[in-house]
Amino acid sequence: MCAGTPSAGGGELCPEPLAEIDAWLAPYRRPWSDGFDALERHLDTTPDHSEETP
Repeated sequence: MCAGTPSAGGGELCPEPLAEIDAWLAPYRRPWSDGFDALERHLDTTPDHSEETP
């Protein structure tokens, strides 16, 4: 429990564990971001078939 915050069920998060997760994820952000950017570019160049009926 974080100091100065309500007990369980209070709806507030402790930032310290989130900062640890953020630091752990940092090396993976760029590769994931690059991959999603490439996927977006690919999808932008493919025809949209969502309006076609089978």
